Amino acid sequence: MFLARMTLPDLIEKVAINGRRKGSRSQEGKTETNRALRARKSREKKVKMRVRLAVICVSILGLMGCESDALINETKEIIGSTWAYDQPVSFTTEVSDTLATHNFYIQLRHGGDYKYQNLIVFFRTYYPNNTFITDTVDCPLAETDGKWKGSGLGDILDNRIVFKINQTFPQAGTYNLELQHGMRSDSIHEIYDVGLLVHQTNN
Repeated sequence: MFLARMTLPDLIEKVAINGRRKGSRSQEGKTETNRALRARKSREKKVKMRVRLAVICVSILGLMGCESDALINETKEIIGSTWAYDQPVSFTTEVSDTLATHNFYIQLRHGGDYKYQNLIVFFRTYYPNNTFITDTVDCPLAETDGKWKGSGLGDILDNRIVFKINQTFPQAGTYNLELQHGMRSDSIHEIYDVGLLVHQTNN
């Protein structure tokens, strides 16, 4: 058998050609891998967006159900997003049915730079006979790992905290309901809106 003799220049050229082929295959492999990663990230992003939209839709439907039979559903803006201790938020309602039961919710909108994991609120009920009672409500706004509980887009978070279930108004007449923060600082920042939802239950 006759074997062709390969000269040194031929050997160098062959090695260079093989190297270019391997480099081309390696580059093609990297390109395919990058395409697969981009496609995967795109699919994951779409799934997350769909889940977020589904949660928002469910929340909206739930809110519509609560608000359709609400005795009070009002939110008030905190000027300058700074809630001072001596500036309670007040609501007024008329009650005629003393047998109907209601659920009570505090509604809060805060910024992402709010520096506490919770908010202590004093809830005062002023009865038609000029007496009143005060409840202390601990509103958790963040998980133990620091992740915010509220929903929203960007750095604005909305929270709805239930604190009374199946409660009645024992007297007919005009009620004044008041929310006052109970934190140690006289003024707390990054609080945009404070509201109260009181809706009749189906019991």
